[in-house]
Amino acid sequence: MLYIIVIFGIQSLAAAGWQFLPEPGRPERFGAGEILVIDPDDWGRAAIGEAAGRGALPLAWIDVSRPEAGRACLAGLPEKDLFLRVSEPADGPLVTGALPKNVAGGHWRPGTLRARFYLEPWREALRRRVREVAHQGAAGLFLAGTDGHRWITDHAVGPQAMVALLTTLARDFRALRTGGVIILLGDPALAADPALAGLVDGVALEGLWYGPGGRTMRPWDRARRLAGAADPLVGRATKVSRRHPGRPWGSSDVVSVGTGGRRWRVLAAEQAETAGRVARLDREAAAAGIDVAVASLPLTIRRKERP
Repeated sequence: MLYIIVIFGIQSLAAAGWQFLPEPGRPERFGAGEILVIDPDDWGRAAIGEAAGRGALPLAWIDVSRPEAGRACLAGLPEKDLFLRVSEPADGPLVTGALPKNVAGGHWRPGTLRARFYLEPWREALRRRVREVAHQGAAGLFLAGTDGHRWITDHAVGPQAMVALLTTLARDFRALRTGGVIILLGDPALAADPALAGLVDGVALEGLWYGPGGRTMRPWDRARRLAGAADPLVGRATKVSRRHPGRPWGSSDVVSVGTGGRRWRVLAAEQAETAGRVARLDREAAAAGIDVAVASLPLTIRRKERP
């Protein structure tokens, strides 16, 4: 049995673009081409097929750096060798900059379990997971925890190992589901790597307008993070369209980013807790060409039991 936290007290609100929907939702709410980030273990093959039949794109949530309870692919792994506990800021994926230190107290979450993602047993477990969700009918992968290298090492080998893992998972999925959609959550800069640039279809960013707890984010921080999601792609077989060339990046600049003829998607997850805030998201995100969803942050699927 799963215990999933998605949205606290704002289930009735919705912003246009995509949905973070670990548990099955009402099929009549799914639009053609709309991305649904799902937990395939909770949805099942029939519900995934029904969503896909309505033209939606159900993407399977896979955390590439955190062991999740109840995942069959993780059963029997040598936990002592693969997993370690680190302390993380409460804001998690929203923290940028230097490698966070393993300290306790303040606004830190103590004892978060992380995987040594570069080790072969973990890589093979995730590859099994990719095959599972592909056979369940998922239209793509939503690869969370791609910033996991920041918690393990500050050496340059960390991002390189993460890119190698993500490239393998994306290729494995595409071998089974041609045209599968691949979205990264965590470290958007990895999408600029030549090995990934032709495989990734977009990135997800948390709290561009409204962060954890519904706090309002500063416009200049939003502009900086949007630049980080798009600027690394310039010159890497990618075309970036801007409304205001030569000026600092703003939310209205991310208009049309495409890779190999495919649309580059920027998915924004926002903890907008009032109808007025949702209306603002609909208006400003649509003008910027950003797909937006309302959800509690940070995005997570919490499960009761370890495998």
